[in-house]
Amino acid sequence: MISRKDIIGQCLQDEPAFCTAVCPFRLDVPDFVTKIERGAFNAAFRAYQNAVGFPGIVSMLCAQPCRPVCIRGRVDDAVSMGLLEKAALDHATRQVPYDFNIPAKNKTVAVIGAGPSGLACALRLCQKKYTVTLFDKLGKVGGHLKDLLPEDVYMQDIERQFMHEAYALVQREILHIDEILSDFDAIYVATGANGRDFGLKPDCNGAFATDRPGVFMGGGLLGKNSCEAIADGLEVVYAIERYLKVGRMDAPVRRRGTRLQMNTKWISGTISRLTIKN
Repeated sequence: MISRKDIIGQCLQDEPAFCTAVCPFRLDVPDFVTKIERGAFNAAFRAYQNAVGFPGIVSMLCAQPCRPVCIRGRVDDAVSMGLLEKAALDHATRQVPYDFNIPAKNKTVAVIGAGPSGLACALRLCQKKYTVTLFDKLGKVGGHLKDLLPEDVYMQDIERQFMHEAYALVQREILHIDEILSDFDAIYVATGANGRDFGLKPDCNGAFATDRPGVFMGGGLLGKNSCEAIADGLEVVYAIERYLKVGRMDAPVRRRGTRLQMNTKWISGTISRLTIKN
């Protein structure tokens, strides 16, 4: 006899779609597309902003990993998420971030590296009202974004997303993690590709965990591309909060992929075309 637990374990109701499963941000793509299709651009933009942190930056850097796995691509043409993301940004009339009245928390977090991953982590922590200090050897935010996008473009998005948040930016090159370890309740190392790793070793028992209690690492330092690095910065906050609340470094590692299986024989008709008038 099959137990109720087995039945629940086999249920696929909450399994992500193929496109969502490969998205670094786990954006609910079907929901986003539905909002665009019915012309709800403000709602679509807000869903996108909540998922990616920096909508202006991500929309320009997104490599659309969802397209190769799009079911429509097996029938006629894969959905172009890049164009839909652009539509959301072009047509949403309310793009100012929400300003939540949340009490300040009595925990301090240091972020080493003010590139995409470090900024994403700082943004989420600031939104949750932690005290955040960003350390960068150049004393500037953006990191390697300067090699990918015009400065005025990425800075506009960064400034907009932080418009209600406050953090300290310190121009300082950290040479040893022990220099600041005792000054903060937690540390996120986001020094980027070929950046200093301070001799830290990843701990596979927890998401973004290292062999040093309270110290986490991710982003380009672990070989991630720009969008993946931003996604790491947003996601690591859950691991940091777990440590700050219960002192544990064993935040669950997010399961990748989906248990859904593709069967295109039930797909009929041609892909719908959405015309957006300026």
